[in-house]
Amino acid sequence: MDARALRDRIRGQIRGAEWRRVRAEVIEPPEGRPDQWRYGAQLRGIVTEFRGTDDTPAPGSLRPGSVRVAGPAGELAIGEDVFVDQVWGAVTRAPEVAGPFVVDYDYGLLRVDAVVDAGDGPEVIMGKSHLSNPLPPPVPAGAKHLTNLFLPYHANPAEAELLPVSRSAGLRSHPQSARLPRWLESLRSGSGRITCLGDSVTAGYSASSPATAYPALLGRMLAAHGLSATVTAVAVGGSTSTQWLGLDDPMPGTDWDRVTTSKPDLVTVEFVNDAHLSIPQIERSYQLLLHQTHALGADLLLVEPHFSRPDWMGASTMDLVDERPYVGFLREFARRHDVALASVSPRWQELWSLGIPYLTMLRNGINHPDDRGHAIFAEEIAAGLGAAPAATGS
Repeated sequence: MDARALRDRIRGQIRGAEWRRVRAEVIEPPEGRPDQWRYGAQLRGIVTEFRGTDDTPAPGSLRPGSVRVAGPAGELAIGEDVFVDQVWGAVTRAPEVAGPFVVDYDYGLLRVDAVVDAGDGPEVIMGKSHLSNPLPPPVPAGAKHLTNLFLPYHANPAEAELLPVSRSAGLRSHPQSARLPRWLESLRSGSGRITCLGDSVTAGYSASSPATAYPALLGRMLAAHGLSATVTAVAVGGSTSTQWLGLDDPMPGTDWDRVTTSKPDLVTVEFVNDAHLSIPQIERSYQLLLHQTHALGADLLLVEPHFSRPDWMGASTMDLVDERPYVGFLREFARRHDVALASVSPRWQELWSLGIPYLTMLRNGINHPDDRGHAIFAEEIAAGLGAAPAATGS
């Protein structure tokens, strides 16, 4: 049955994306103009969660045109008295406008449904809606899994997207022992030390616990293969490689001495934030990175980035081929300098064909992967080190 015929069969079973209504939420908007998640009072209903604390707002979840802000004298004019970022949900005010303020708004949820056939024809099984991180529902035993449906924010039933549910191609990274002589020598000596250098992903953001962040997972995967290794994360959220190497204004904590004092035999490098740098900047940074890593007597393993929100990828759909210049650079640099590479990007690229809209694996709706995404990082790095696990991240 082709996609059009299947949609016709299940049309009456599809439900639109769910939404929530918030009334009289108290806010304290600052003066000025909102700037995405960086500046402005955040509407609490659309704020994602990180281990029980507030993270960033889920972009696009705010229902367009639903915001109403009132002050002591009544409703305020949006665009004159108060200002609202309709994508990120940040609210600010004009200097002459005084509070207290209350706000009404609506926001949407994401959902993934499954379409199955248990013998009586196609049936839609609704998943559980979530602000940013919905999971597909389980498929009943014995039923044939036909397709998944993705309901983006504010989608009506006709806008549900059908996703195929094919089998994963599995791990993409292969053992790269010839590119890791120092690492192999450390193992022969008894135990190796791995330093995972990176940004917020390496720091474990959006993993449900420190134990499910990819550096910790990597350590357990290596141990399961009988490899004795100490894995240390050296990371600062929001940082780029240029800041760690003194090529750009530093952030607190971006000090290469932290890598030096960890005494690594292997340095893995993950910087999704480097995707926003120019190729000349990246070239200079990674040349220096290679030089300084080898100066420590350590090998280097580059880690391809995961996917971030589609507009940051230069795309309008989640069914996409990764054409980010940074990813192409990493592959070419690894070939040119005989450096090990963990192929993470292809795993994210195949998610659509597995029935998973990759946006639903970003816990903050922007660029922080959930536990499944962290598992992909760990699996591909482990595979590159010759300790290939069964691929479970997707």
